[in-house]
Amino acid sequence: MILGIVAILAVVALLVGVVVVTRASSDDEAGAPVPSDPLVEGAMFTAGGIRGIIEATRQRFGTTVVQGVHLYRDDAVLHVLDPKSPTGAVHYDFSPGGEFHNPQVYSGLSVNSTGSPDVVVDLADVDADSVADLIASARLGSASAQPL
Repeated sequence: MILGIVAILAVVALLVGVVVVTRASSDDEAGAPVPSDPLVEGAMFTAGGIRGIIEATRQRFGTTVVQGVHLYRDDAVLHVLDPKSPTGAVHYDFSPGGEFHNPQVYSGLSVNSTGSPDVVVDLADVDADSVADLIASARLGSASAQPL
């Protein structure tokens, strides 16, 4: 009878141990950080980064109407209309914190589809939260990533 009770207690202890280990393992997996994806992470890909360039553009140029902006992980390139430029526009490198530097007459392909300075975008109309969410949803291997 004592052997039977010891056997039952051993089985119960074993089952409790299995349940505890299984729960701890599933809790660790649920709380594990999502692997980072360097292609969609960076200061400029956040809503704050996008709003930062919009506000810095307004402060520096007195407008938010531009030919376009290219966002990169940690900086951006802003294409500003400039009638004094031989091409009608100048591009500036932008660093978070509001620094515009390295102005150049843009000699590459236009940021808009027509190449015309008449085609512009008003950055004030950009929904920074939606753009940042779209970028974040583009994580490699993400089941929620949608093709553009």
